[in-house]
Amino acid sequence: MIDIKYEHHLMPNPDLPFIFHTDICIHNTSGTANWHENIEFLYCVHGEGNVTCDTANIHMNKGDTVIINARQLHAVSSDSDVKYHCLIIDKSFFKDNGIDVEDLTFKQHICDIKTGAHIERISEFFTFDKSLFSVAETRLAILDFIVYICKNFAVQSKNESKKISKSHAAVLDAVEFINTNFTQKLTLEELSAKAGFSKYHFSRIFKENTGFTVIEHINAIRCENARHLLRETQKPISEICFECGFDSPSYFAKAFSKLFGLLPSEYRKKHSRH
Repeated sequence: MIDIKYEHHLMPNPDLPFIFHTDICIHNTSGTANWHENIEFLYCVHGEGNVTCDTANIHMNKGDTVIINARQLHAVSSDSDVKYHCLIIDKSFFKDNGIDVEDLTFKQHICDIKTGAHIERISEFFTFDKSLFSVAETRLAILDFIVYICKNFAVQSKNESKKISKSHAAVLDAVEFINTNFTQKLTLEELSAKAGFSKYHFSRIFKENTGFTVIEHINAIRCENARHLLRETQKPISEICFECGFDSPSYFAKAFSKLFGLLPSEYRKKHSRH
């Protein structure tokens, strides 16, 4: 049985809302598939492997790029060894640069030299470049890349129906609702009623499809938004606490510390722009 996990992408550097790493899949996988809200790019640099995206199975050779669209359940496997770059771009970066990807999906299997060249160039910034202007240059390189991808490989509306189970569809809708209403009071009873399940069944399928409890997911979204406010504003921490949907400063501090390893006051002292 495949384990399913929802990935919370908590970007360590808000100036670089990206995740980049190079992975090696050594003969088969751990049996784990994941999904998330952001778009992911896999670029094969050595060997060959298979990428499962929802019900599609994509064979990836050296030089190929596979695009994982938002909310797609995916996993990588290989009969031999495959090495690939993984680039995840936070959806906020698209929005901040005037690119609306909410209604778009992308061609998934790309055999295109220019796409590979873009990703190889981006990899150099994450691997080697530590210069004074590396943050600005990295952002520029990734913006150049996503404009190219949007122009050449956007293929259809995300609103087109996909064949997914009722329970998975319910969890997708719940995650989206939580992500846009986290400042409000949210209860398990309300969320399960919206999904059309009992709270016990909904709790189980949410955990199965995300790897998190409902409360853990709500707290993570609230803390991520609190982190932004702590860094970018001078609002009192108690005000940020309530603005992000927490009921008490003590509970906020506990949840934030569990997620980031720092109390809100410690995080502000270390990362505030002010």
